[in-house]
Amino acid sequence: MPPRASGALLCAMLSVAPGPAVARFLPPEGQALRQVLIEERSEPGPPQRFTTERELVFARTATGFAVTVTVLRADPDAGDSGAMFAAAMAGLRGEPIVFQLDAEGRLLAIDDEAKVWMRLRGAIAAMAADSSHPEPRRQQMLATLVTTLERLPPDQRRAILGSMIEQIVAGPLADRQPGTRAITRPARTPGGTETVLRGHELVKPAAGALVIETDARGRIAAATTPHVTPPAEIAVSIRQRVDAARGLVLESRTERTTTIGTGTAARRARSVVTHRIITKVS
Repeated sequence: MPPRASGALLCAMLSVAPGPAVARFLPPEGQALRQVLIEERSEPGPPQRFTTERELVFARTATGFAVTVTVLRADPDAGDSGAMFAAAMAGLRGEPIVFQLDAEGRLLAIDDEAKVWMRLRGAIAAMAADSSHPEPRRQQMLATLVTTLERLPPDQRRAILGSMIEQIVAGPLADRQPGTRAITRPARTPGGTETVLRGHELVKPAAGALVIETDARGRIAAATTPHVTPPAEIAVSIRQRVDAARGLVLESRTERTTTIGTGTAARRARSVVTHRIITKVS
């Protein structure tokens, strides 16, 4: 299993929702949108906060839409995972990336995909090769992450890059009807064990949009050898505000709490990811 920090970053990069089902998708054309994305982590060790701002511009094409994404800034705080996040975003900052989407907002292709991937991977590789940092553990984590990224198949590479836009495409969320329903969600522990979370979803109209609130949790029992695989409990809470007419997620907040083990030996990790779209850029 790779070191926790590099594994956490890779898991975050790979945590891409399934592609949206057929639904309306009418983003504003030619209008610059600004997306502000904030991730906060609280786990053993000092808390960390990452902030990213991106500009997005949609244009209609023969097959659907093209969206040009430009990373404007990426500001992590101190910390190993924060340094890796900064490196990944720094490799993409300032140069537009064009994503080709179909009429429902599903990713079809990325212009110059190989070059974009090399920029992202190269930024982390440069940090791994930088001998001016004396912390061996940090350099080992970076080297492990670089090796992992090099071995990823093309579909996972595209999923990582495509995650830059998946937060804003509503997909089937735009067709939700007001009310409450039971739901299940797949989830994965930090150790890679998969489980199913069970809970409920509440949908309500609010100021010309849909507000969707989801709460779910699940538990993974200990394996036959408890000291090797302790029990884990996962809880996820999501709140989204969706422009159903355009098929865009205007705001979202996802809180995930993982508790591994029990009693005084329990370890708790919490992450909160928020995003919002500002429709006018000065």
